[in-house]
Amino acid sequence: ARAAPLDALLDAAGPAAPVGHAAAAPTIELELSGDLANSTVDVLGLRSNDAAYAGSKIGDYHGGHLRAALGLGRWQAEGSYWQRRLQDRSDTYRFNSWQLAGQVRLGTAEHLDQGPWDWALRGSTWGDQADQLVRHTSTRLAVDGLDTQVQDVRLVAPRDRQMQLDLIGGWRAGTHRLSGFVGAGRSSVSNTAVNGHSSVGNCPYDLSFGSSQLTATPTGSCSSGLVIRIPNQLLPYAAQAETNYQARYLHGGASYAWHSAPWGVKLGYELQQWQRPSIDPLIRQRGGVAYERNHILVGELSHELGTHVALLLRGQLMSNQFLGELPLAYNTISASRFGKKYGLVSAGLQARF
Repeated sequence: ARAAPLDALLDAAGPAAPVGHAAAAPTIELELSGDLANSTVDVLGLRSNDAAYAGSKIGDYHGGHLRAALGLGRWQAEGSYWQRRLQDRSDTYRFNSWQLAGQVRLGTAEHLDQGPWDWALRGSTWGDQADQLVRHTSTRLAVDGLDTQVQDVRLVAPRDRQMQLDLIGGWRAGTHRLSGFVGAGRSSVSNTAVNGHSSVGNCPYDLSFGSSQLTATPTGSCSSGLVIRIPNQLLPYAAQAETNYQARYLHGGASYAWHSAPWGVKLGYELQQWQRPSIDPLIRQRGGVAYERNHILVGELSHELGTHVALLLRGQLMSNQFLGELPLAYNTISASRFGKKYGLVSAGLQARF
């Protein structure tokens, strides 16, 4: 599962360049893998040490990942697509994620692979989206003019979009390669509507959280009841405004790669620092914690089955679960859930031609 997922493994030679070979040679790399997080693969005991997870399916994660990379001389191109599923009590959140990136090695073509040092510039766009995210709750909402039991809240068509630029440096010696990177990006988190369902007494209501007010409309057998409108200033949250926002981030990291047929190893570290000027101050004002930093470790082991195909096993550990990897899931209401450590494993096949 590069911020864009797997950025910890960024390499100046490009995503399709094999360790120990001339990076200037044309290459095509394909990867198909599955991602998993549950109690069975929790080798570090993250779930057993956390009362919110232990003995439950909360935080279970399943993902499918397809990646393709093309290398041609100084230029590299990469595209990825994920399908993700995350469990939260009775709710299952389904996301689709994608990434497109282009990378160019700096310097003249005739000097590629002539020395131990590499420099590259990488531009990427990536994002996540869902049809809707529904969270069931039993929260009471009591404000002037409305006393209701909220049953669920849903974000309609949530998505995030990021634009990112990275400078990558690398050093190689035989079968070993070291890389480091720094980068920055801008993020936009949005949705088309925030809705919900509640009840006032025995009367069901539809809730619509708008840009200026909450509108509660009776439904079903109570369709002739009163329509209630409450200004956002009277609500504990302005749900529409606080789930549509702009952000920016900085990140940096380093990685090591080694290859000696049939084995290959990659280790990477990434530090992310996020700024959300419109919502993080609100979280703090309300006594919460705004999570802005994530430490990510990635380890990867590969074993060649033949000239072109290899088995792949990857582990990813995050100090703050999915912070910066699924920006659309972070808002003033959900921020508290990003304070936990999280880990997942991936296994799949990699083909290179």
